Amino acid sequence: MKNLLVLLILFVSISVNAQEKQLTDEEKVYGLSLIWQEVNYNYAYLENYNLDWDSVYTANIPKVVAAKNLTEYYSILSGIINSFHEEHTTIISPLEVQKKYGYVPISLSYINGKYYVTAFSSEYKDKVFIGSVLTNVNSYDVNDYYDKFVFPNCNLSEHIAKRQVGKGIFFFGLLNKKLRATFLNPDGKTVSLKLKRRSRFTEAPEEIKVPKMYQDTAFLFKKYGDISYIRIKSFLTNTPSTSFAKIVDSLKNSKAIIFDVRANIGGNSQFATDIISYFSVQKSMPLWWGQQKVNRGFYKAAGVYTYLHGDSLAKANNYYAEYIAISHYEGGQYNWPNNTNGELKDIPVIVLCNYLTVSSAETFILQLKQVASVTVIGEPTAGSATMALEVQLPGGGGFNVAASKALDENGKPYKYTQPDIIHIPSLEDEKTGNDSVLKIAIDLINNEK
Repeated sequence: MKNLLVLLILFVSISVNAQEKQLTDEEKVYGLSLIWQEVNYNYAYLENYNLDWDSVYTANIPKVVAAKNLTEYYSILSGIINSFHEEHTTIISPLEVQKKYGYVPISLSYINGKYYVTAFSSEYKDKVFIGSVLTNVNSYDVNDYYDKFVFPNCNLSEHIAKRQVGKGIFFFGLLNKKLRATFLNPDGKTVSLKLKRRSRFTEAPEEIKVPKMYQDTAFLFKKYGDISYIRIKSFLTNTPSTSFAKIVDSLKNSKAIIFDVRANIGGNSQFATDIISYFSVQKSMPLWWGQQKVNRGFYKAAGVYTYLHGDSLAKANNYYAEYIAISHYEGGQYNWPNNTNGELKDIPVIVLCNYLTVSSAETFILQLKQVASVTVIGEPTAGSATMALEVQLPGGGGFNVAASKALDENGKPYKYTQPDIIHIPSLEDEKTGNDSVLKIAIDLINNEK
């Protein structure tokens, strides 16, 4: 019986691995080489890291060759790319690999140094509560677990990662890996729970109540007295720009306009520019302000030749030193025709943003600042206002790399938007659904003389 059990386990193991596509050693190295190439030549922020990129490449060759299956291979590639912590720079695993990962239907909010439970599915009812504090995961202190397993395995920027990981990433991992967490409940009692990861492919997701700003409303227009409030979920389609055009006349007498781009995932900057154009009388609008890497072999050849064969004066003054690097940055402001009459140019604007405001939602704020009187309220944005270059990888996956370096309204490298008034919603706000950020904006407008 024992031998039969061993054979059965071996058979199941072989069968599972057999279902997963296997790569040749050549394919494994080719995929790694593609990543090295595209990052080396096109990643707009590579020079920001104290990193020997060639050494990273060579150190990972034996690792990818030794990968036993597609899941392990893509895990290695993800580790490389995630180390940049740039949201547009990421690995997209093949579907068969994605199906092996899952999430835990517990939402967390990082507030004042603690991870509070703010939503959960019915299976955890009467076990955890709104306001329960996560203290340990798999015998690790929660902060140690974050440092060791969460942050290294995500592509989020450090300044917002703790706020963002609670929305599905903190407990993300392989379905077959055990997970146990300890919570301190509001009544002071501690509870240790075995958490089960769910597959988003094979298990129907249970509806979990989330704040209004995370709900799928493409465009929402409301009035608070003579204050106009506009919520924009994304710029993925032209819905925001066409919807905005229809309400322009009703906005002209507004005391102020509030744009809410919290949790806006970005999209097409053109649709954002179409909205901003109503605040400017300029004949053209800045659609994008950024730089891209330009690779010129001749520049490198000239630089190396001068370094090796130039006279002593050239070497002493380091002539052509900047040309030794094969990549240079070019670009600037890209304009889009303005077909409006600037009907809203004199109306004050407030923008609400948070750690989930990313991509063209960030450039939306940058563009607005160039043409309107803008006050930004909320939390620092994600800091990833760029364009992703998409590359296919062996095995059916791929990766994206940020190919443009965004510039701020002053033409300086953009990091993220720091609000003029910083406000992080409290746990009580999370419990009651109170939008304290919006309240601050309305009070600010009403108190203006």
